[in-house]
Amino acid sequence: MLKFAFILIVGACAVSAVRIPRTPSKTCGVQNVAVECPGTKCIERLLDSYGCLTCACNPNPTRMDDMILSPTVARFIDAGFRPGRPSKGASISFPLWNNIPSGTTYLIPYEFASGFASAGQTAVQQSIVDLEASTCLRFIPRTSQSDYMQFYADSGCFAPIGRNTGINRISLGDGCQTKGIAIHEIMHSLGFFHEHQRPDRDAYVNIILTNVEPGKEGNFEKISTIDSLGSPYDYTSIMHYFGTAFSKDDTSKTITMPDGTDLVGYQEAGLVQTDIDQINLLYKCSAITTTTTTVSPTTVPNPTCADKLTECQYWAATGRCSSAGYIRMMRKKCQKSCGYCTASGTLACFDLSGNACATLKRLCKATVVVRNICKRTCGQCT
Repeated sequence: MLKFAFILIVGACAVSAVRIPRTPSKTCGVQNVAVECPGTKCIERLLDSYGCLTCACNPNPTRMDDMILSPTVARFIDAGFRPGRPSKGASISFPLWNNIPSGTTYLIPYEFASGFASAGQTAVQQSIVDLEASTCLRFIPRTSQSDYMQFYADSGCFAPIGRNTGINRISLGDGCQTKGIAIHEIMHSLGFFHEHQRPDRDAYVNIILTNVEPGKEGNFEKISTIDSLGSPYDYTSIMHYFGTAFSKDDTSKTITMPDGTDLVGYQEAGLVQTDIDQINLLYKCSAITTTTTTVSPTTVPNPTCADKLTECQYWAATGRCSSAGYIRMMRKKCQKSCGYCTASGTLACFDLSGNACATLKRLCKATVVVRNICKRTCGQCT
């Protein structure tokens, strides 16, 4: 369910996209959003069967997948869908958690709702450790602060985008109480959207709307007002969807590489460097020297090439070594069982996805993420 593009972000549930039929005409008139989407939002401009612009409508403008949108955030998003208008990202913004400065850091008050399970509390605390180790954000137990995060368990995982006035409720329901999902939802509240919603996403992924569950198409909208602050597109970002997200049959691909091959790099274990960089850029963090506990696509945590977990042989036998959802974790934890070790006992240099890397080769010089995923193809082996 994860993953994310910066970056001013949101968290909530599913958006329903409805194509409004138009009267056959050879002439395309100026579209009126209020008429096309009465009482709702125009979430995307589409070409109809006559080649005219029409509107995909969102009947629930306060919710988009796991992102809850305040009126201010909704206006921010809506600005990106107005035909004939330039992006307004520079002039339309929403509050962040930078309202309580403390030296070179920002304090973010939080609390756990009554009855919130210990597993959820542990996931949040683990997330906080990683976020504090790599950024200038510091999470403190709430006392009397008026704006604060509250973690609770509703039906599902969702969070508001940015800081709202008063209580900012972040749901980690059943199936959501892991560190990776907690980080994902917290990042929504910090102001980040999903990675695949970036305005430049079409150069890096292919969205197959015909495979999306009817009514969930809005979760794949491209938002032109998102500003990634110069960060490269990252398939491994904690904010990126997986390849079959919202699939109509749970198996058909909804996101692929541009050439139609399986999405590479997806992980929900924790922060990667581009996530950290975007937080520090958004919050204008001063340079800090820390020891991180994050997932990094560029480092090998142990110079000895070996299995780190007893489950490795079983996982390797079930195909996790080559699965896009597990390959990074397996490279880190199950090096021997996956055949990643050289004869001398060191970690071999290889591409994480041979098929995709052939297509991505053209991006080797421009994108560090591609160089990390396609080390051999990009000539990064030493």
